[in-house]
Amino acid sequence: MTLFVDNAVELSVDVSNQDGSAITDAIVSFSLGEMAVSGTVENCTNASPIVVTSAFHQLEVGDEVTITQVEGNRAANGTHVVSAITTNSFTLLGSIGDGDFLPGKGRWYRAVPGIGFLPAVQSSQIPGRYSVVVQASSPIIAGQRYILIVHSENCSFHAERELVAQVRRG
Repeated sequence: MTLFVDNAVELSVDVSNQDGSAITDAIVSFSLGEMAVSGTVENCTNASPIVVTSAFHQLEVGDEVTITQVEGNRAANGTHVVSAITTNSFTLLGSIGDGDFLPGKGRWYRAVPGIGFLPAVQSSQIPGRYSVVVQASSPIIAGQRYILIVHSENCSFHAERELVAQVRRG
């Protein structure tokens, strides 16, 4: 999939069971993060608010950050506003920890402003297809690499895909 910066783009995903049957009651959301400003979640506190440890993270207060694949303290996953920072940690505004962090694959990405969290709508014509439209006015930059994260709150569906933004020619 390619993001085109000159007009709106529709992002969509088909959600199905292992047997291939469509899931029509999923609560699906899309997040778009910047690959250039991303890092590993080294720890996150089981506290309110959650404090994420990530060395030299480059985030600023007010940035939106999308966190994915954190296990144990799953409340860290999702898109949050950064409310405080130190050189090696950042705080997630309004968050409440829900378990002890398990080291592993946790990652974070600075969210693209306005596209950090987009709830998807189910297609009325294709069962199990969920989509969202991103307008051209969004701050997507040609040539930059992004990560598209698709997540469902109520069924075990999670997907990540790297994208490159391009200007449509002709």
